[in-house]
Amino acid sequence: MKRRDLKSSELITHYLQGTCSAEEKVMVDLWYESLPEKELDLSVEEIEEDLNKVYRKLFRVYKKRFFSIGYREAAAALLIFGWISFYFIPSNHNKVLDVNVSSAEDVAPGKNEATLVLMDGRKILLSKALNGPVAEQPGVIISKSSDGKLIYHMQSSPRFTRVGVNTLYTARGEQYQMTLPDGTKVWLNAASSLKFSPTFLISNQRKVELSGEAYFEVTKNKKQPFIVKTKSQQITVLGTRFNISDYENESGVITTLIEGSIIIDSKYNTRQLEPGQQAALSDEILVVSQVDTETALGWKNGLFIFQDEPLQSIMRKLERWYDLQVEYDGVNLNEKFGGSISRYDHVSKVLKKLELAGGIHFKIEGRRVTAMK
Repeated sequence: MKRRDLKSSELITHYLQGTCSAEEKVMVDLWYESLPEKELDLSVEEIEEDLNKVYRKLFRVYKKRFFSIGYREAAAALLIFGWISFYFIPSNHNKVLDVNVSSAEDVAPGKNEATLVLMDGRKILLSKALNGPVAEQPGVIISKSSDGKLIYHMQSSPRFTRVGVNTLYTARGEQYQMTLPDGTKVWLNAASSLKFSPTFLISNQRKVELSGEAYFEVTKNKKQPFIVKTKSQQITVLGTRFNISDYENESGVITTLIEGSIIIDSKYNTRQLEPGQQAALSDEILVVSQVDTETALGWKNGLFIFQDEPLQSIMRKLERWYDLQVEYDGVNLNEKFGGSISRYDHVSKVLKKLELAGGIHFKIEGRRVTAMK
């Protein structure tokens, strides 16, 4: 039996037993609703063949970007986008999967861990710190909450004896959430750092410096603009929600605005963004477009979400989150994939879904992953 035929049979069995996932149920329901009434009495073989046609059609639809197809097909593709786009092999790629590793060898996902560097250079490994107060800085008490977040509390009668910088940084395979002294919440992605002064409330602006990626929910304060500085741009806000990605090994800075308003300043450009817009800055050229903000926030919400994304870009994200070393052997680095999967799955499951999309295979050896044809 061909792989896709086997998938059809398993899907029908799970559906009838009531053990299928929400995505699988949508798949069968959409197929059933699309049938003319005269065709409702079908054999199992006919059902499997119909589902196989749906697999092949939806895969082709996605490869061409589903925006160009009809409403009904587009709705079906969108509803099962995250499952279909990774799960089904086109007819010319019926190869055996290479991602077969024991649970002992598999690479686990990243964790909620980070390191805090204080003004005097002391380092606190937050994964080992107990809940409650972990340090004190001028005018500020730093605590770790019961759910593992870092929180800066202003003292009731703060005494700002000196000004200095704190740094929160994550290694590859780590992420962390914190609350700044003004109440602003920050989610820090893997291989990222945030520098800030715990005493920034006494200045005329709240300034932080970011390397890597972070999502911000900024507390409103018209008298004190919130400034985010990266290596190639500066963002000014009063109170808003946005995401910035500015990794050293990526081609540019990606800023996505969810709510409110921000002003982006770079060497040759100044631009104000509106909610739902994304600014891409590369080689001093700033391009603004309307986007689906959920894609930019996928990492913060526990998902990898790829939309027509090149293989090499996807693998760089996996490298940072799973702390991998990726090598390539004869593959097209610009081949594009789409779909979504939990960031909390082991790496073999993520790679297997990429394999099932067709044309690529992976070998895992410790933390080294080889992508090949």
